[in-house]
Amino acid sequence: MMFATLIAFYAQAAYDEFTLPVFIALVVGYMFKDRIKETGRSLSSRLLDQRLYDYRTIIETQDGRRQLGYVREKATYLAWAGIPSEVISARGAGVHDDPMFAGNRETVLLYAKLVTLRKDAFGFLSKDGVDITTINDIMRFDVRPFLRKMDDPYEDRLMLKGDKVRIVRCHRTYHLNLISVFASETGSQTCERTLIVLDREGIQRIEQFDAEGRPFTLRSSRLPLHLSEFADSEE
Repeated sequence: MMFATLIAFYAQAAYDEFTLPVFIALVVGYMFKDRIKETGRSLSSRLLDQRLYDYRTIIETQDGRRQLGYVREKATYLAWAGIPSEVISARGAGVHDDPMFAGNRETVLLYAKLVTLRKDAFGFLSKDGVDITTINDIMRFDVRPFLRKMDDPYEDRLMLKGDKVRIVRCHRTYHLNLISVFASETGSQTCERTLIVLDREGIQRIEQFDAEGRPFTLRSSRLPLHLSEFADSEE
């Protein structure tokens, strides 16, 4: 706004009255004002993105008398140039049953969680005989918003087999890849990929792979999940 105001004062002083050059100068000034604002917003977002989070949750004991730490969370979309190399490697490693994946750029949603634990608080509790060795962090990911926009799970297609045309019933699925990166303050880091195969009725299959694409062993290779299991009142 200051830039546009300076342009207006300068044009008024140079041309004395409101003429066509003054009008053009005002339009150009406001155009540059908008570009300067957007550029400043983009630069500040890049600089502060590493430190600012959307939510902050306090970790405390059940009686609420002592804080053990806190969790900060944020979610944002990532441009392809901003994706870490280890994430791209984990996404492309291993066997893919997704025929559409051939290095195509996908929509990437980043969910970051920073967990900070207070060592002194744990030491204080251990002196009182309360030995806490682990803290469980359970993350719930709701896939229902994805299911609402999916097409019918089955579709009849024509297939030529020999000299005859047959109707084949095809199963339409959608693939969601979750790349999990776990890092500690010591610099150690692990990465794994979870493939979630969906259709409009829910989760059809879940597979897990390490950073090199080697599959993990799961208790169940098929986890059918229907929307009726998520039914809840929205009153």
